[in-house]
Amino acid sequence: MKTSILKIVSFNKGCWLMSILFLIVAILCMFLVVALYIWGSDSGKPSKLSYIFLGLTFAIWTSFLTGIFTLFPDRFANVMWEISWIGILILGFIAFLYEFKNNKAYAFSALIICFINGSFYMFAKFISSM
Repeated sequence: MKTSILKIVSFNKGCWLMSILFLIVAILCMFLVVALYIWGSDSGKPSKLSYIFLGLTFAIWTSFLTGIFTLFPDRFANVMWEISWIGILILGFIAFLYEFKNNKAYAFSALIICFINGSFYMFAKFISSM
């Protein structure tokens, strides 16, 4: 008997709409970073650390919105959830400090994305503890 992945990871309509909304916000943040880089007054190019931060941020949001965490056992998924979000927050703050010398426009956009990720993490942590 075949079961599709959609039956295993079942969302209701509200969760799908919220997932789409969060994905749109994450993509808009990425476009904000690109726009600030292109039209920023600083001529410095972002470092590899900043590109790694953006890539990991996009990967963690995509994995959250597609429900990859639900495919793992609960304990392992919780550990992955905690480590990945806290790691992204620390990496974003380090990217901000490193880029502040070279490219202030990118540094502040990385800090904004870091705060968005942090606020979402705290919100999800608060909701899940209820």
